[in-house]
Amino acid sequence: MENQEINNVVKILGLQYKMKYESVDDLKTLRYGKLMIMTDQDQDGSHIKGLLINFIHHNWPSLLKLPFLEEFITPIVKATKKSEEFSFYSLPEFEERRYVNKDKRVTWLL
Repeated sequence: MENQEINNVVKILGLQYKMKYESVDDLKTLRYGKLMIMTDQDQDGSHIKGLLINFIHHNWPSLLKLPFLEEFITPIVKATKKSEEFSFYSLPEFEERRYVNKDKRVTWLL
């Protein structure tokens, strides 16, 4: 409750504690109809995203059932091979394409 950033988000959106937002019409009482989370794709960004979702779930659980919360997802790694571009949205997905040959040299299966 004392976190300035969270208080700013609540104020900017026009959210009210103890109010139940249960319909799309209830969303119209807010200053903005949606909240888009745009964090880095690394562990810190995922942690921040989780904290924000948890905060909303704790105070306004019905908002998670409405089209209110959105996530902007960007690739964590982009790779090109010739004219093809490959996007990876997690490091495990990227590492999955890794190949170590018999000479212990790493190549990527793109």
